[in-house]
Amino acid sequence: MDNQTLIEAFVIFTGLLMSVGYLPQIIKIFRRKSVADISPITFLILAFGMSVWLVYGFYISDKPLIVTNTTALAFITTILVQYFLYRKKKT
Repeated sequence: MDNQTLIEAFVIFTGLLMSVGYLPQIIKIFRRKSVADISPITFLILAFGMSVWLVYGFYISDKPLIVTNTTALAFITTILVQYFLYRKKKT
């Protein structure tokens, strides 16, 4: 395995590990069925940023950018979907 392949594998591993950081929040929301302390604006901004990096990854055909940002965007999207499912509507 050459250095380029090793570095790419390490970057993908690190990016996926960072993406998994959203999983505890997803699980907490799912168990409590509550998003009382979630800021949707924060996750919308993150989703926008991840989307831009994903498009850029496709543009330059960069596998680590594509894999890691797709994963992160999937987790962020899950949190946003949960937000809209479990938020309490003000009457």
